[in-house]
Amino acid sequence: MMTYDQAVSLIGDLHRGSNTPDNLALVMKLVLGKIARLKVKSAQRTAEITVAGETTFAIADNVPDFLDFKLDAENRNKGPYYLQDTIPHYFTVTNNSRFLDATQGGFCTREGQNIKFSFPSGISDITKIYIPIYSKYLVLDAEGEILKETPAEGGDTFLFDSVFDDVFIDGVLLYLDRRDMDDTEFIKSKAEWTRALNELAYYQ
Repeated sequence: MMTYDQAVSLIGDLHRGSNTPDNLALVMKLVLGKIARLKVKSAQRTAEITVAGETTFAIADNVPDFLDFKLDAENRNKGPYYLQDTIPHYFTVTNNSRFLDATQGGFCTREGQNIKFSFPSGISDITKIYIPIYSKYLVLDAEGEILKETPAEGGDTFLFDSVFDDVFIDGVLLYLDRRDMDDTEFIKSKAEWTRALNELAYYQ
């Protein structure tokens, strides 16, 4: 996997300008966000939420890297779950309208910036909920411990598969060079880059 140092060095060699821009990390964050929205396999993880009686959880406080639920197509599209005697019991992810109409519990929904659960009747000892998600953070710190949205240190590692290396570098260069391109050139180049990015969704 590519590190931040390696990316900076490569972009420095390829960039039209003579110096590496100060806003390089922010431009990388922009391009990483576009890659993350493809819901790449390397962005899948299982988040944990500690439960203390509540049923509504703010995404920003509990799962700040949440992009979307990762649903299990082989298990009726179920996603979040809790454990009882090591056995997983799944919540069904649904829209907010169906969530509000459900009476038997066992459902989960996203409402704005919150994730809401309805617990099955008679279940009161849930202490943790596990949520398979697509993460919008595609950077891992040098110690391999903390996920990040924006690279900052030389040893930070990009989590996307190496098949995305070219399109990532091309995307960063595209936005770095925006000021030197007229609108027609930029629109054409962006469309070509977006097409190349979307094609990779089939190869992850």
